[in-house]
Amino acid sequence: MHGRARRRVRGAVSTALVALVVLLAAALVGVRLAGLRPYVILSGSMEPAYPVGSLVYVRSVAAETVEAGDPIAFVMNDDGVVAIHRVVSVDAAAATFCTKGDANDAPDAAPVVFASLIGMPVLCVPYLGYVSDYLTRPPGLYLGGAAALLAAVLLLLPDRERAGARARR
Repeated sequence: MHGRARRRVRGAVSTALVALVVLLAAALVGVRLAGLRPYVILSGSMEPAYPVGSLVYVRSVAAETVEAGDPIAFVMNDDGVVAIHRVVSVDAAAATFCTKGDANDAPDAAPVVFASLIGMPVLCVPYLGYVSDYLTRPPGLYLGGAAALLAAVLLLLPDRERAGARARR
């Protein structure tokens, strides 16, 4: 491969890598700036609305605005496990929701107190949850960091080559 063709290929690869890193950063981290919190769907209780492996973006809402039929994200237990289920009924006097997974036969055994409400899902991206889950734990964490570092190096490298070529003239 000639020098010019090699630079074009390297430029295309670096542009694609930088674009991928930026898109993933925006999808996994940047959405928090817009007030959304991403959650990975780990069970099939809400299929087909929210398939396993999806990344669901949740927006904060006041408990008083939630109605029967709305999907909600809530903290399930003292361990901080988050679930997304649909509201079957609202008991405003007791400040609780009765919830049920779309794919489940029966409502959840315990009511959800208003204080456990995180918010309502506003967007679901199938399969992106697998990527998010992989990148938040080793070895994916290390590979994601390495890809971001490589993207930064590739982004800066062409500038150095052009500067060197100008200096040689």
